[in-house]
Amino acid sequence: MATLEIEVAAETDITIQGRNQTIKQSKGPTKLSLEEGEYQVTAHGPGHVDTVATVALEGGETKKINLLSAENGMELWPQGWSQNGGWFQRRGGGFVLYDKPGLSGIVEFTAKLHRSHNPFGGGPHLKWVVNFLDDRNYILFQMDGKYFYRTEVIDGNRNAPQKIQHHIPDHSDFVNLQIQIQPGRVENRWSVNGGDWKILDDFGMSTAPSLFKGKVQSFNEGRFGFYLPGHDEVEISNFSHYAPGR
Repeated sequence: MATLEIEVAAETDITIQGRNQTIKQSKGPTKLSLEEGEYQVTAHGPGHVDTVATVALEGGETKKINLLSAENGMELWPQGWSQNGGWFQRRGGGFVLYDKPGLSGIVEFTAKLHRSHNPFGGGPHLKWVVNFLDDRNYILFQMDGKYFYRTEVIDGNRNAPQKIQHHIPDHSDFVNLQIQIQPGRVENRWSVNGGDWKILDDFGMSTAPSLFKGKVQSFNEGRFGFYLPGHDEVEISNFSHYAPGR
């Protein structure tokens, strides 16, 4: 047997699943004994999108997971999102920004890939921004079916996009994205199973000397958000922001 400790807010409902069946349901912080194996823990916080964590336990060990430190859900996003189950959809609006100035730490979310009306391989369609200071200064990231793109926008001038092949499986209906924002580095990662994160791009301040020219001193001075020009859309779930020190 192993011991699993789950830290959550007192009003949070917890569901633990293993071997395709529900093992236990509880409310608030939980400590329990489980057989060794892999389990999925789902936290249902009031007004929040479900937060899901996968944990592997070995016999005799004690493992703790913290689902308390994240800002979950859509409370700090501007109005204009529609909800369908646990998915939140937004169409158009240009720069749609998370209301957290000077954002740093880790941003995680799941993005649905709309092949039926917006083919994943049909060109860049998933766009997010980091260190958004204004509409003339930000870092733009984009992703299509084969490639990841990074573009610096400085005083309204765009640097040539950096293009990187990402190897996300063609059959994936969604992708989990993790963006780690530090003063001198922005790292983007992807996963299709909530674990086994793979690096999309590791972008350091030393590779972007143009950003030092008086306008930006670090990558965590601005805001995070999505870029939805025209009728572009995004559909996300499980949005969380973890402050530095996670």
